[in-house]
Amino acid sequence: MDRAAIMATVVAGILSFPSLSHAASDAEISRLGDKMSSAFRCSTYAQLSQDQKEQQRLFQIGLKAGRTIWKG
Repeated sequence: MDRAAIMATVVAGILSFPSLSHAASDAEISRLGDKMSSAFRCSTYAQLSQDQKEQQRLFQIGLKAGRTIWKG
């Protein structure tokens, strides 16, 4: 599966959750959103550098942050 397909799957999965977590403050949501975006961006750079282990690690960090934001 190529990188674009993986990202499309992640975004579609995150958007399918019904609502933002009511327990998280706006500041926490913003912080986690920045963490998610940065991790996915760095994951792409790791993939371009052909560092599969680091790419997967960063991707999982971004995925975890996104799931924390969109708990439903």
